[in-house]
Amino acid sequence: MAVLLHGDEDRVTLEIGDDGTAFDPAGAYPAENGGYGLAGLRTRVEQVNGSVAVRSAPGEGTTIRVEVPYQ
Repeated sequence: MAVLLHGDEDRVTLEIGDDGTAFDPAGAYPAENGGYGLAGLRTRVEQVNGSVAVRSAPGEGTTIRVEVPYQ
C-alpha cells in the first residue's frame, strides 16, 4: 500500500494505492454494505469543488486519487 499527499499553490492531492485483487469501480456506488464508501467520499469531495478518480483492474490493484482546490 502507498499513500501520497501533495500540495501546491492550487490544490491538495491525496493518492492511495494498493496491489490487491482490485474490484469493478462501476459497481462500487452505492456501498453494498450500507456504508458511505466511495459514493460518500465522492459526494463530500464534490461539495468543495474537488474530484475523485478510481482506477482498479485485476492484477494491478486499486488507486484512489482525491484532488481538492484551495479555497
